Amino acid sequence: MAAASWLPAIALLVPCLWSQNPGTLAPSYSEESIVNAADHRAGHLAPNTLATIYGSHLSWEQRAVGVADLRGGALPDRLAGVTVLVANIPAPVLFVSPGQVNFLIPPSLRPGQVTVRVQRDGTAGPAVRIPLAETAPAAFQLDATTVIATHPDGSLIDGTHPAEPGGAAVLYVTGLGRTDPDQVPGALALYPARIVAERSVRILFDGEPLADDSVFYAGVTPGFAGLYQINFWLPDALPEDPLLQVRVSESASVGTVRFPTRPVSATSP
Repeated sequence: MAAASWLPAIALLVPCLWSQNPGTLAPSYSEESIVNAADHRAGHLAPNTLATIYGSHLSWEQRAVGVADLRGGALPDRLAGVTVLVANIPAPVLFVSPGQVNFLIPPSLRPGQVTVRVQRDGTAGPAVRIPLAETAPAAFQLDATTVIATHPDGSLIDGTHPAEPGGAAVLYVTGLGRTDPDQVPGALALYPARIVAERSVRILFDGEPLADDSVFYAGVTPGFAGLYQINFWLPDALPEDPLLQVRVSESASVGTVRFPTRPVSATSP
């Protein structure tokens, strides 16, 4: 199941914050302002997770990574003079602005406390400590209440084109952790690769897990870095617009976003 053509924007699905010209002030941010880029939750991060730093004086300008910035199929570790060091490793950077930086936590890291520091043209911000877990699942969202998911043909699942009982769906997430084989740091995934913890992945509707064999692929999305997808079968008894949650082992996404469906009663003659 291929990612839809609109997916290149998914790494930028966080609102842009603006600040004045940073001048000579150092980048400013805190542990609480370093969040998962999908659900904006602080303290919910893992290796190979798309993350966002909110703050001030982070960059001189606004800029998103482009094709010309790629080197050998890998994201740059410096964009518009901005570098993000995670455990002293330069992290791939996808977007910078005075108030926001989107980056990828290096996949080579292991769980535990790590330091994060932003450098802007050699001027460094504070070294703040954040926790990394094995996994930190988080679903990307269309808006404040709806997840990003597609039908098998790549078309968007939404209120106009909801999922139907017994069909399949593709959910786009980050934070699913290590894959087999491991991801090359910063490189766009060339092929599907399943996550190490695939057997523990569960989709929950309204707090109830779907059947254990519902998930038939949980791994990276080719053509992207830090983006994962979960391909799963929908039950025949499908609730209406259920709250969706992703659970991987003991880690779970927020349970406050909905998955648009057309339940059994709506499809019956």
